[in-house]
Amino acid sequence: MLYTIHRCAMIPLLSETHASGAGIAMPKIESLDPRDRFTRQAEREFRASVRPVYRNSESNPRPEHIGSCLLLKIDGVPIVVTAAHIMDQRTEYTLYIAGLPGTRPVPVLGGVTASALKREEGRTSDHFDTAMWIPPDQAVKRLGAVTFLNNSRISPIRKPSSGRLYTALGYPVSRNKKAVDHVACSISTRVSMYAAHVDGMPELASKLRVTGCDH
Repeated sequence: MLYTIHRCAMIPLLSETHASGAGIAMPKIESLDPRDRFTRQAEREFRASVRPVYRNSESNPRPEHIGSCLLLKIDGVPIVVTAAHIMDQRTEYTLYIAGLPGTRPVPVLGGVTASALKREEGRTSDHFDTAMWIPPDQAVKRLGAVTFLNNSRISPIRKPSSGRLYTALGYPVSRNKKAVDHVACSISTRVSMYAAHVDGMPELASKLRVTGCDH
C-alpha cells in the first residue's frame, strides 16, 4: 500500500475540540467535565500504542478503515491485539496496521496469527472476540516509533467495576471512514475517547433488551 500516514487528530467525546494545520494536531479542549483530564492523559500515554486498522483487496485496492488494535509486549514479544471479527476478514482482504505519521500502513503478513474460536452462531455470541498477531521483526520496524506496552502497564488489580473510572480510546469507523485521501494517497487518523464510571442500569438494559449474552 503506497498510502502514507499523514496526521493525527484527537476527538474527545466529552469536550469540544478544534484541530487545524498539518502534522500532529494539538486541539484546544474546553474542560466541561473533570473527567476530561483523564481523557487527555490517556491520549498522551496510549496513542502510540492504540493504532487504526485498514483493509483492501485486489478488486478494491483503496484502503478502508475498519477498526483499532492495541500493541502489547508480553515477555519481550511484540503482539498486536485486535477483535477476532476484524482478523476474520483476512480470508477476503489484506489487513494493515497504521504506524505513526510519516510511515506507511504495514500489512498483516508473516509472523503468527491466532483468533478466538468462532462459534456457529457467529461473533455476536463471542464474549471475547479477541485475536492477535505476532509480527515479524521487519513489520515492527516499519510501524515506526510506536509503543508496545509491556507487563508493567497492565494492572493486576481486579476489583469490582462498579464506580471505577474507565477511559475508552480508539479509532471508530464513523470518524475515520472519510479520513483517507485517495488523491494525495494519505491517511489522517482520528482518535476518539471518553471517560466514564461504570454504573449498573438494569431497568435501561431491560428496556433496550440487552442481556449481556451477546457481544
